[in-house]
Amino acid sequence: SGGPVESGKGRLYVAQQIAYDLFNFMQSFDAGTGGPGNMVVPNNIFDRWFKRFENRFQRDPNFFLKNKPNE
Repeated sequence: SGGPVESGKGRLYVAQQIAYDLFNFMQSFDAGTGGPGNMVVPNNIFDRWFKRFENRFQRDPNFFLKNKPNE
């Protein structure tokens, strides 16, 4: 049968890692002007992240699995 990514838990883990990568990218642009619990980022932040993600993915399809949160 398939490997860990093919299982439901594996796919969830991949989704979490991708979301974590997006969050960290967005957080790096936060100016801190939105007040507690709010993030202020440029309007085109998702497009910028996705272009960066695609470029990194082309070089290494597993790059986002290498940066694990809370470890």
